[in-house]
Amino acid sequence: MVTARMIMSELEARDIVVDAAMPERVSVLSFEYNGKPRLIIGCTPDFSSALTIPVCRSKMMTQWLLSRTTSVPLPATLVYTTDAEAEAFLHRYGVLVVKPQDGAHGNGVTVGVDTMDKLLPAVALARQYSATGRVLLQQMVSGRDVRVLVVDGAVVAATYRIPASVVGDGTSTIRQLIDTENQTNPDRGEKPYDKRMNRIDVAAATRFLGEAMEVVPAGGEKVTVVGTANIGTGGESHECLDELPEVLTRHALDAATAARSFICGVDFVYDSTTGAYYLIELNSSPSFGLHAFPSVGKPTDIAPLYVTALLKRYDSEGDK
Repeated sequence: MVTARMIMSELEARDIVVDAAMPERVSVLSFEYNGKPRLIIGCTPDFSSALTIPVCRSKMMTQWLLSRTTSVPLPATLVYTTDAEAEAFLHRYGVLVVKPQDGAHGNGVTVGVDTMDKLLPAVALARQYSATGRVLLQQMVSGRDVRVLVVDGAVVAATYRIPASVVGDGTSTIRQLIDTENQTNPDRGEKPYDKRMNRIDVAAATRFLGEAMEVVPAGGEKVTVVGTANIGTGGESHECLDELPEVLTRHALDAATAARSFICGVDFVYDSTTGAYYLIELNSSPSFGLHAFPSVGKPTDIAPLYVTALLKRYDSEGDK
């Protein structure tokens, strides 16, 4: 909804009257431009290709398309079918990420799965967040989570997404440190982008750490408490476009182009030490807030860039 409000505000600043609604809990903006009715769902405009949403929604479809149309590096991925196949895949790659095939926002994702005892509960969790019940096992690769934002064929922003963490004081358990951080840090709010960061999601931390929630870290020791780098669970966003290699941003553009996506959040895991990176997934309706309100770094005002490109597309229809 933050993104929809930003788009609506920018359209209204250009003297365009906008009606906003939330049918089926999805933000929809409707307005008239050049004498024609227009519609934006989330931030996906009405002229988007029919290919875009199914490709971005299904992580396996993303893999299938990009492996055939681009040279973007992709981690090994398997659709879970049987325990035997899953065990063989685990033995081959050592450490896995387990996720719903059609999930979003980090829901149902378990990282660092290195035994069958961890894998089976992770599969069960992922199924809870999948409309189809299908679960993916994916080779876990090292590096930082990066969201690259592409708008109408141009890379306009990039942000490291960093999982929530706490710093030990030598006496408090991790659970107590999380509670203290949530209660005393004025930069943490209840909802995404109300403040610089969200409060740390205790349930997500418990799923990630289990009994380790009661461990007492040493003074000054930084502990990652949530496995996924999701802003909604208390993670941070660090603006990083100038730090990324040109080949990575070029591959982000290649991926968005392959998905026929006017706007696309392209997610990588990037190891700045080795230069290695892998594309993890695509998002056809990415959040603007991640880039407009980073925890660290220079904000990028996405809405004017988006609306300018949007109206240019609408204007070009008159040339056809």
